[in-house]
Parts: sequence; structure tokens; C-alpha cells
Amino acid sequence: MALADWAPEKAFQSMDFSQQAMDVYLSELSSSFVGKDMATYAKAPAFLERPRMYKNYGRLAAEVFYGIFNHDLKPRRHMRKVGLDVLKASGLKLTQIIGDVLTGIRAL
Repeated sequence: MALADWAPEKAFQSMDFSQQAMDVYLSELSSSFVGKDMATYAKAPAFLERPRMYKNYGRLAAEVFYGIFNHDLKPRRHMRKVGLDVLKASGLKLTQIIGDVLTGIRAL
């Protein structure tokens, strides 16, 4: 039986709906692997809720890979040059990227 089912069932069986009885659920949840995972990744929303994660970074990566692997019959440019050119064209600031990376490190 799932923990979410167990706690209300126990409360109904004992007819005890006090705060103390309800806190048993939180205590059990905290000690379960689910609660431990929730604690581990509690800061993840701060990282994942940044709009750049879904708008800018995917496009940035796609443009870098396109610049590196596009077979346009021209001599290849150095990957660093491709990356810097794509970064300049994206409008992203290096401070934004560094901030997002640091937030990601803190979240994980």
C-alpha cells in the first residue's frame, strides 16, 4: 500500500484526525526514498524554472552543433570560434550563463 493511502486509512481506522496523527504521514514521507529524493532536489525548481533553460540554451546548442557538423563544403572553423560566434549572435550575456550554471550546481 502506498504511503499516501496508508496514512489516511490509519487515521480513519483510529478515528484520529489530529495534527499529531497527520504528522505521521510527513514523518514517514521524510524517511522514505521519496522524501529523501525531494530533499535532495528541493532547489531544482529554482534552476529549472529559468526561461532560458527552454528557450535559449537548446537553440544555442543546436546552432553550435550545426556550425561544427554542417557539411557545407567549406573548410571547418575551430569549435571555439563557432561557439563564440553563436554566443554573440544569441544575445545571451556571459553573466547570465554563469549565473544559470551556478544556480544549476547549487540545485544539484
